[in-house]
Amino acid sequence: MHLHASGGNLLFVVVPVLVPFFQRHSTGPRDGLGDDVFRCDELLAEPHTSLGHAYFHEFNWPAAAREFKRGLELNANYAIGHFYFANYLLAMGQFQDALAEARHAKALDPISLPARSNTASALYYCGQYDLAVEQCLQVLEIDPKFARTYEDLGRI
Repeated sequence: MHLHASGGNLLFVVVPVLVPFFQRHSTGPRDGLGDDVFRCDELLAEPHTSLGHAYFHEFNWPAAAREFKRGLELNANYAIGHFYFANYLLAMGQFQDALAEARHAKALDPISLPARSNTASALYYCGQYDLAVEQCLQVLEIDPKFARTYEDLGRI
């Protein structure tokens, strides 16, 4: 079965099913992680982005958004922050905003294959399939062994 963003999205089928499971079986990032991260420096973008990423994987959406946004407030030129915030926005169904973040990450780190692949995914979820394929082919020109691109092409 091939699911397009317009005809249904596997992400929106899987996430509601898995969230209760992970909430019951997870220790959560606040079991010491948050405090340890911020012992480094409250004013660095990296710890906020890392904590946001941990919250993202715990399906704690409000905390993830808060930490990603704080990290980007502290360093708007942190490509990895834009990369992970784009993933968060994709999970929230905010496809156009995710595409803008993915493109921003790619502009900040144009040689990053994950950033380019993330842009392809965002293009796909925005329904811009031709541009998504074009982005994937550009990645494969740089590195024909970059596995995620084949996953992206298979999705498209």
